[in-house]
Amino acid sequence: MDFFTAFDLKTVFIILHLIGLTFGAGGAWISDLLILKFLQLEVITEDKMKMIQFMTKLVIFGLVLLWITGLGFLGMYYFEAAEKLANPKIWAKVTIVIILTFNGVWLHKFVMPLLQQNIGKKLFDEISKNTKRLMITAGTISLVSWIFPIILGSSTALNFILPMYEILAYYFVALVLTFVVLTFIMNKLTKMELTQPA
Repeated sequence: MDFFTAFDLKTVFIILHLIGLTFGAGGAWISDLLILKFLQLEVITEDKMKMIQFMTKLVIFGLVLLWITGLGFLGMYYFEAAEKLANPKIWAKVTIVIILTFNGVWLHKFVMPLLQQNIGKKLFDEISKNTKRLMITAGTISLVSWIFPIILGSSTALNFILPMYEILAYYFVALVLTFVVLTFIMNKLTKMELTQPA
């Protein structure tokens, strides 16, 4: 066996899947943290906007790879090992990636234009509390939803152990806790902003 014959279809899918997670999670986390900083701390500049747009392209690339390889895995399981399709962890992961995809579309359609419209300003000075809350919610979903597929994909001990609803329950608890922490941080930053001399 030489180097190239060792790469069967499943191995190629695994490699591409990991690349998708790397690009998607890395791009999403960096852009989410930058956007959350713009809510309170920093003026949005053209250069920072270009960086977020570049990171967004990495996220899209990562998501596309995740869908292609994920569907590829499901197809392989269906034809070669149908019993694996009964693993609740797989369907919990699919559900989270669907949520992640819808959240990504919302970020692209709502948040990116909002940032573009406010170049040269701080979002804190321009948006309502409800809009800020929606942006924190979207950031929360993005942060947590990229972590969970990594955890589920790497945790073979969870195979056929926990039902899908229990995995998703942990996921939603993580969402709530992350939202509370981010909201607390943003409120603290708001108070600091208001107490600073003009």
